[in-house]
Amino acid sequence: MTLSEIVQSSLDQMGRATDAQTVAAWKRQYTTYANEALREIANVIRLRRTDTVQVEGGLLELGQLPRQVAKVLSLRQGGRQLEIRRGPDGTILSVPDGQTEVTYAYYPAELSSDTDEPDIPQPLHHLIPLYVVARDHAGANVDTQGRSSLHFQLYRSGLAAARKHYGEAENYRIINKAVW
Repeated sequence: MTLSEIVQSSLDQMGRATDAQTVAAWKRQYTTYANEALREIANVIRLRRTDTVQVEGGLLELGQLPRQVAKVLSLRQGGRQLEIRRGPDGTILSVPDGQTEVTYAYYPAELSSDTDEPDIPQPLHHLIPLYVVARDHAGANVDTQGRSSLHFQLYRSGLAAARKHYGEAENYRIINKAVW
């Protein structure tokens, strides 16, 4: 689902027209709401990925990774687990030279262009318009606040279901770090 589709879906759910002029009028506000939802979903499901980088000079700058790093979870070289040693500012890690697998939690990129797609699993994209509609209905108009509550409940129940299916594989893993 692209940002354009999120805005149009939100307008449909609000009962508003989806012509170009209406979309343009609401796009900025709905983009802000969509990015809020994206950050919350990412925090709940704990997005993670593993990338391989070449370390030279014993330092790994986290800015080298393709996504914005929230937390480094593990470092591996040649199948061996490495200790995570941060530099003074937290954006540089001390790592031996060589190919290094970095597993990390990350923040998704914000949506800004009509063709941008949320950097979360596809089955969760439908939650974003629910959040957008809930936020829009939560305004000062007392008549629409009940609808806001309903959309927030739908969004929260989808988020709770997502919590059970994403990001759980490593939560209960025991790692033996003893050296024999």
